[in-house]
Amino acid sequence: MLVEQKAERAVASRLREIGPSKSVSRFLQKHGNIRTKAVYVSELALYFRWLKAKGAYLPPDELVMDNLRCVYESKPTDIEAKRKHTDLMAEYVNGYLVERDYSDAKRTNASLAIRGFYKSNDSQLFGDYETAETRVKAPPKPLYPEDIRKVLKTMPARDRTPLIVEWQSGIEINRILGMSFPLGPAPQKVELFGRKGHRRPYWTYIGADSLDHLKLIQGRGSATIRRY
Repeated sequence: MLVEQKAERAVASRLREIGPSKSVSRFLQKHGNIRTKAVYVSELALYFRWLKAKGAYLPPDELVMDNLRCVYESKPTDIEAKRKHTDLMAEYVNGYLVERDYSDAKRTNASLAIRGFYKSNDSQLFGDYETAETRVKAPPKPLYPEDIRKVLKTMPARDRTPLIVEWQSGIEINRILGMSFPLGPAPQKVELFGRKGHRRPYWTYIGADSLDHLKLIQGRGSATIRRY
């Protein structure tokens, strides 16, 4: 109930911002869910605000009429005129919102609200349009082994050991901290059981660097680690 009341207040606030408009009322009447109305009227209000800042704003009822004139009163070959309102929406959704890093869902809602507004008033936007997919951000580059070694060198051997074992073997850190088995020559095979939620056995190898450190902290190695 509180959600619906909040949505009703949001709708009322946006309608006050937009001002009296038969075309906006006609569009909202097509949606019975108050939360859907709140989303769409909010998107329309933000679009109208952007049009004002751009200097291309007309009251909603006049926007509908202007689109009809652009589509039907222009020459058949005057694509620029026919697509005027379509291109404004594309500039807003695929330009302005993308530059401000809005989500794809937000931009999809914006385009649905704008196109639905025109369509509900028998003034469908002219021409082809698609909401552009934002580029997937490249994942951060992995650390180079040389950089990892530089950091490890600054750490005490006891703190450094579990990190080296995990880095070289892939064994989970909680297993490493509880490991207790005879240490042999490298590479040493380690058999484990029940990894990451399943109960199947698996195995891996521990390299020479890891074994040197394990022997050191167990008091079985020299005070100097050869490889670090």
